[in-house]
Amino acid sequence: MYRVYAFFIIVVVMLFSIGCTGRRSNDQTDTFKKSEKEDIVQIIPKRPVRIELRRNSKGKYSWTLRGEDTEEIIRVDSRLRNYINSSSADNQNNR
Repeated sequence: MYRVYAFFIIVVVMLFSIGCTGRRSNDQTDTFKKSEKEDIVQIIPKRPVRIELRRNSKGKYSWTLRGEDTEEIIRVDSRLRNYINSSSADNQNNR
């Protein structure tokens, strides 16, 4: 009976020592290795400039511009002025 217990203890110690070797932990660290990825940058789309165009009783136009980018608002304003001036000049020539 003593030999059976001794054999059982030896087998348990051998299995325990095999289970706790460094080789197995290295395999696990490779599996759970953190990969370094570049930061994800969100691209926020530009909101367009909102134009409220009004025409008075005399036939003249006025507008209100709203937006986030000041440079874009100025660009749209100059384009509107050029378009309105050129179309009003064309209308006067046709009369």
